[in-house]
Amino acid sequence: MSLAEWFDGLVTAAVAERPLAIFEGQRVSYREIRARAWSIGSALQRLGASGERVVTMLPNGPELLAIQLAVLHAGGVVVPVIEDGTPDEMRYFVDDAEASIVFATRERWESIAPVLRTLPRAVVLSDAEGLRAGGDGPAVHSLAELEAQGAELGLGPVHVPNTDAMALMYTSGSTARPKGVVIDAASFIRAAEIQPDLLGLQEGENTLGVLQLHHIGGWHQSLAVALGCRGGLMMQRRFSASRFWQDVDAAPVAGGLLVPAMVSILLARPERGDDADHPLRVVYTHWAVDAFERRFGVEIVPLWGQTESAGLATSGRVGSRERPARYVGHPAAGVEIEIRNKAGRGVPIGTIGEICVQSPWLMKGYWRDPDLTAKVLRDGWLHTGDLGHLDQDGRMFFDSRIKAMIKRAGENISAVEVEVAIAAHPDIAECVCFSVPDPIRTEEVKVVLVSRPGVTPDFPALVEFCRERLAEFKVPRYWAVRPEMPRTRSLKVALPVLRTEHEAHPGWDRTLTAEGAAQATEAEAALRR
Repeated sequence: MSLAEWFDGLVTAAVAERPLAIFEGQRVSYREIRARAWSIGSALQRLGASGERVVTMLPNGPELLAIQLAVLHAGGVVVPVIEDGTPDEMRYFVDDAEASIVFATRERWESIAPVLRTLPRAVVLSDAEGLRAGGDGPAVHSLAELEAQGAELGLGPVHVPNTDAMALMYTSGSTARPKGVVIDAASFIRAAEIQPDLLGLQEGENTLGVLQLHHIGGWHQSLAVALGCRGGLMMQRRFSASRFWQDVDAAPVAGGLLVPAMVSILLARPERGDDADHPLRVVYTHWAVDAFERRFGVEIVPLWGQTESAGLATSGRVGSRERPARYVGHPAAGVEIEIRNKAGRGVPIGTIGEICVQSPWLMKGYWRDPDLTAKVLRDGWLHTGDLGHLDQDGRMFFDSRIKAMIKRAGENISAVEVEVAIAAHPDIAECVCFSVPDPIRTEEVKVVLVSRPGVTPDFPALVEFCRERLAEFKVPRYWAVRPEMPRTRSLKVALPVLRTEHEAHPGWDRTLTAEGAAQATEAEAALRR
């Protein structure tokens, strides 16, 4: 059964008029979302989307939800990407996915079309008036045109086995560019079936959808939970702490996913006497935060997973009240966890090692990268690159990451990708990027530079240089300069030295002004003494 067929079966007479998307005052029903998805999907079938990759680079909201379901209706593979990346980032996604169809705003398409190496067959815009393909360009359609044509066609869903590719989700890792992770529908359906029970959610209750639909958590830990409850998904265009509790009240929302940075941001807001006066009962996040539970009267259920594990590998359960530090749950139903050493052998209980996962719902592999797939998926086990340990009761604890990855506000950032972008500047001889702790966003991005002889780095100009090449959330917050990098005996950059230096001299902070410049000057002077 394809995900489209499974979704079609959810929309019974009892469910059809319930809201599925709750967004900025709108309450869009299951029936309305299905009708739009099936109309657009019918037109996509006519465009030959079956078996093809379809990129969606659109803002969060009911329309994006309907379009992504439409791609699955047509038997296509949805490629959801962040909608406000740079043209270079968007070009990479379209080219790497070998996309045949792209959904975008008119503004976004006009910014990326000139830099594409390979053009899609068709592009669908919310506003296509006056825009026509020229020469060998793709066919250009408006969304309204496509929807009207599809409504007349009225084609049923294309049958795709649920173990075939459903989505290609890009996630940053230890390589310079995001990796495409191939996900199947079976993992999504399983997430919808088991997670509402773990969270104690009931039939028809509404859930959180504040993580965007380009993210595995937006699909498997947000939309899947809503569909599993046959309830609504309270969506935000992007996470807004100032509107969060207002939207929770209006929906109303009973539970759902918040990434750790969101928990921290909500905690950082001024306290109010009615902080616990809301309908939210339970939150899924990385691990328990006692201050959040006490202040807001919300129970936290911890979880751990990766895009490669379909978002969920371990989970707690509502009512368990387990509180050990760094506890991230027990293996989810159908999942096995082993902790292994560098030689790939299991380690004793309580010993830290690499977390390895086996389940029927792991990724199919990395898109167009059989070598990396073979390295990460070995003998049916996913080698996650994360470090953790198990205790005698089978509880898992997350300890750290092996990969050169920075997790800022729920988004994975490849340090190598940032380094490659900065190293392209003519004034920079060498640079290294790494994470530093942050109480709000979990981790922040820092870069340390070695400039070319006779050059004094202009940090504000370098920030603007980065913004032309990286999405805003990837641009480093902290900047420092050294005469040379500290190194190990093997000539690798000694990151522990740089992290220790950061504690005393954070460097120039782009969120500050004169104070940030003074910090950078002081730090460089201290290093030269």
